[in-house]
Parts: sequence; structure tokens; C-alpha cells
Amino acid sequence: MTYILYIKKIFFVILIIIFIIFVVVIVKRIGNKFRSENSPSSPISTPLSPIISAKTTKNIFYSNDSELNRLDIYSPENADDNPVLIYIHGGSLQAGDKEMNLGEKKDFFVKNGFVFVSINYRLSSKENDIKYPTHLNDAITAVNWIYDNIKSYGGSRENIYILGFSGGAHLAASVMAKMDDVAVKKINPKIKGFVLLDGIMYDIKMIKDAKPVLFSMLYKLPFGNSDETLKKASPTTYITSGKNIAKSLIFYTDKDLDDVESKLLYKKLIDNGYYSELVYVPNITHEEISTNIGKIDDAVTKKIVEFLSSS
Repeated sequence: MTYILYIKKIFFVILIIIFIIFVVVIVKRIGNKFRSENSPSSPISTPLSPIISAKTTKNIFYSNDSELNRLDIYSPENADDNPVLIYIHGGSLQAGDKEMNLGEKKDFFVKNGFVFVSINYRLSSKENDIKYPTHLNDAITAVNWIYDNIKSYGGSRENIYILGFSGGAHLAASVMAKMDDVAVKKINPKIKGFVLLDGIMYDIKMIKDAKPVLFSMLYKLPFGNSDETLKKASPTTYITSGKNIAKSLIFYTDKDLDDVESKLLYKKLIDNGYYSELVYVPNITHEEISTNIGKIDDAVTKKIVEFLSSS
């Protein structure tokens, strides 16, 4: 009899433990759901249809001038008149390609409703004669092609942004500064903003004067040594008042002259009446400022989201 009572007590205790575990699991799920629905999230606030998956179209020729004149398009599966983000890779105009340092950025922006386009452009090397303005002309040709064709890939011609990293930031800033030139004039009202990640080649003559060894190592090959050419290749040369220059978000780190060059570009924009934001990012490498985009809790990503959402 005593043995049977003992078994019953054990059985009863087990039932209580199971019940407690069940209650804890239910309460935890309800709490997670509540936090998920009521906490702020980083996705861009533009109202869009739910995104199921992404559609990728790679190696599209935007020009027949070179094998490098290609681009990749990553679209939400149900994209229809979605905003467009054009990415221009870095590499000092001598290295890299359209898949360089993509990290999580393309997936992040596609999930947030953007048609993400990554472009290649011709590169300078000791084995070829590619120099300024070939890189810039390629970038302008690519942007024009995207404007003409992006509707077929679910993108909006009226809502285009450009993101450039390092050497790509130089090209993006050059497109920005030359928006009233004939080559880009048809699309200038359609580009809503520029995001420049840790660029340096905003005033190339200043680099030559301040750090001649750095200039000879990295920038003499794509631009040559002529002061006149260096001035023509510098975005700051073209920033004057009365142009239709879109807003910009400029990031810089402690790399080389990035702080001096970024502050110079920012001041030139502000002094001539254009909207720009300047953001210093400490404790991060030149590569990480790009590859970290799209990662959870990345401060640069959050700032870019705010900038893109403010249009």
C-alpha cells in the first residue's frame, strides 16, 4: 500500500513539472511575439508588398566597349516600381569587381524592397592604358542603362540611389558633382541621393601635395601626374551653387586622408547650398565599413536606412 502511494506521489510530481514547463513555453512565446510586434526594427519604412524571395540576373552588358561593362541585378521576386540602389565597388580604380565586398548588403536591401544593382567598370593596370575618365564614363553609362531598363526588373526610374565604396565612392561623388553635365542630365532629377563609404579621391591634387608617396603608389596610375587632369578628375572641382545636386551621406574612418577629403567634400557641398550629412565611424577598418552593411546592429546600416527613408 505504501509503495503504491509513493508511486502516485511521483507521478503527481511529474505531472506538475510537465505543466510548469508547458506554461513557461507558452508565456515565452507570447512574450517574444509581443516584443517582435512592438519593438522598433531596422527595415526601411517604405510601404512595400511582402517579399518572398529574390530574383538574380547576372552579367548584363550595359555597354559593348569592354567585357567588364557588365552589371548584376538582384530584385525582390514581386518587385514592381520598387526603389533602386546602385552599388559601385572599390579598389582604387585598379582592382575589385561587382561582387567585391558585397557581404550581406545585397540581401539586406532586397529584403527591404530595393532592386539592388552592382556594376563593374574598366580598371587601370600597368598592362593597359585605362585612365581617367574611362572609369567615370563607364559608371555614367551604367547608371544611364539602369535608368533606361530598370523597369523591366521591377525597379522605379523615379527613385534611384547610388552607393559607392572607396574608389567607388569617388565615382559616385563624381556622378553627383557632374549631374548637370549632358551625359547624366536626363537622369539627374531621378537620383534621390548618394551614399559615400570611406572615399578619398574627392580632391586628388590635394592628395598629391599632402602625401606624394601615397599618391604615387595608388593614384598616379589611374589619373596620371598632370595637375590639370587631377583637378578635372576631382569631384570637388564641379560643386558650385545652382546645380541640381541630390542629397548625400558621407562616411569616413581613420584611413589615410579619408577624414580630410570627406570633410572637404562635405564643406564644399554645404557652402554651396546642398544637403549633406557627414558621419565619422570609429573603431572600424576600411573594409569593414562596407562588408558590415546589412548586419544586425551595424551603426552604418542604421544610418543608411534613416537616410534612404527620409526621401
